[in-house]
Amino acid sequence: MDGSTTSWWKRSRHGAVAPHLVCLTEKRACPPEDCGGPLGDANLLATLEDPSHEDHNELAEWVPPGFDAEAFDVDETTEMMRSARPLRDW
Repeated sequence: MDGSTTSWWKRSRHGAVAPHLVCLTEKRACPPEDCGGPLGDANLLATLEDPSHEDHNELAEWVPPGFDAEAFDVDETTEMMRSARPLRDW
């Protein structure tokens, strides 16, 4: 996650989520959990795009079923941003 996303999660954990938030644009789906951060995500995507890569089959089985790095739903994200549900306090 980039700094702005991380900042949003921190604010939302403390109840500062406002009902007027709107997601205006998209880039791509959130990386899968435990992929290794931004560099791991870049490596994951490059490996999945290259069937000849030695780790392709293993990573293709590791990602969640139906994983699509380009998928992003602006409305679903807006709904999540507006949600007042408490997040787990790690």
